[in-house]
Amino acid sequence: MKVFLNLLGFYFILITSLSALPFEYAVNGDSIAITSWKDKNNSNIKEAVIPDKVGGKPVTSIGTNAFRDCRSLTRITIPD
Repeated sequence: MKVFLNLLGFYFILITSLSALPFEYAVNGDSIAITSWKDKNNSNIKEAVIPDKVGGKPVTSIGTNAFRDCRSLTRITIPD
């Protein structure tokens, strides 16, 4: 029971930390695809920084509409 509660706490922390990311993503096997940038007002986003990994998996793609309605976006930083 103690192990179960520890694991449950770990997953809660993991999910909470991932939900704080400024984007939504999909897991594609061993990789991540950024599907959309989430912000209360996407039209005010000026810069987006794409991480190299999310949850230990590499980010390998950005969805077609990931920055839809981000009219003020002037810079996207993509890792090497």
